[in-house]
Amino acid sequence: MNLAVSPHTSMSRALASPRLARASPGRASRRARRRARSAPAPRGALGPDAVPVASASASAAAIMVVSDLDGTMVGDDAATAAFTAAWTRPGALPPGSALVYSTGRSLESFAALIRDKRDVMATPDALVCAVGTKVYRRARGSNPPLPAWLGWEEDPAWTARLDRGWDFDAVLEIARDAIETRVGAEEAHFRPREEFTSHKITIGARDEVVETLVAFVSARCAAKNLDVKCIASGVGGWQYVDIVAAGAGKLESLEYVREAYGVALERCVACGDSGNDELMLAGACRAVVVGNAQPALMRWAELEAEKNAEVEVGDGGDAEGRTPGSAKRLHIAERAEAYGILEGLEAFGLLKGVSRPSRAGLPTAPFL
Repeated sequence: MNLAVSPHTSMSRALASPRLARASPGRASRRARRRARSAPAPRGALGPDAVPVASASASAAAIMVVSDLDGTMVGDDAATAAFTAAWTRPGALPPGSALVYSTGRSLESFAALIRDKRDVMATPDALVCAVGTKVYRRARGSNPPLPAWLGWEEDPAWTARLDRGWDFDAVLEIARDAIETRVGAEEAHFRPREEFTSHKITIGARDEVVETLVAFVSARCAAKNLDVKCIASGVGGWQYVDIVAAGAGKLESLEYVREAYGVALERCVACGDSGNDELMLAGACRAVVVGNAQPALMRWAELEAEKNAEVEVGDGGDAEGRTPGSAKRLHIAERAEAYGILEGLEAFGLLKGVSRPSRAGLPTAPFL
């Protein structure tokens, strides 16, 4: 995705273009992994009026797939259709299993995508949008069921959590100051307001000023006791800088939804292809890096695989949040996009009886 445009011209995000973020797991990821192992389920955290994304616990054998969209689940219609066929095949899944899409897209953008791809895309059970600042569930009680692009309800419990340490107007003013006085309007500008959410402010910035911009915003927010994090993303000379509430993000929202559904860590699989998936993939659950992953993510995955291969984790896990057997937690797929997801699920022994396409696209032996 080439973002090299005039700073006075809106950087249009094409409907099918991936949202690429660069993030380092570091200490924050380790803390999140520890929280994932010990934090209580969010259902009751905000009182009886909070309605979570799910209320029924899954069976012990239930699985959850949390997948990025562009470049992972979406991109090759044949691969997407193959995943949908496997996921919806009668008897393929244990009761309580769930599919979740986690995307940088807005709800409106997702709705347009799944409407366009309705013949090949599976309808998810839950949806995470806007870099983990919005969580949605399917509307209940609709008869007949609504099409996949309609009937999504925002999860109020998740939204309320993000209010902690966040003040939209104060963060917006700091971001404006960063643009006008620190890096200059020729080097950075606000993205269109429709890309904002109540817990996300997005700036377009040239590569050369991203670190300066992030450092300025982070320091100024900390000085005002605002708890935020900045996610830099993109290639081609310009990047997106998403300033979000500290509790937001793909990893945090994954854990929220997973705990709401009651799915075990070792039965939850995160899938992605680019830098903004890295923290999610570095969490405590299993992970699949698809074969078409961008070079930076692939380098991270290879280093992560080597690191995990050198560590044996006992039955109780360890202080870094790694689960027992975590040397097999991460799968780097040979196949691209949704075919890579299927490959990873096969490798983890979570989805069986699916025809495996050859590299020429012809069916060969089924997954065992």
